Amino acid sequence: MDNIPLSYSNFLLLWVLQRPSHGYEIMKIIETKTNNLVSVGPATMYRSLSYFLENGYIDLISESDNKKKYILTDSGKKLLKEQINFFELISNIVKERV
Repeated sequence: MDNIPLSYSNFLLLWVLQRPSHGYEIMKIIETKTNNLVSVGPATMYRSLSYFLENGYIDLISESDNKKKYILTDSGKKLLKEQINFFELISNIVKERV
């Protein structure tokens, strides 16, 4: 998985994890915030969480009732900011032609 650009689902996953959340909650927030334009299935969700955890972008902060809660690390916040900057760059490029 390359860092920038992230897929929409991976970007949104990191965005949600600015606050502690578990997998199902992350999926629901993404669907709600995107008016169901982006949906993340369980396989993608847990593969992405595993990748982000292994690479130090998120931390597991609690585990109860089979719900694991995660939050961004400083590295994850940096990656999220880089992605936001990338989206702003793309937005500015598009605005030049409209």
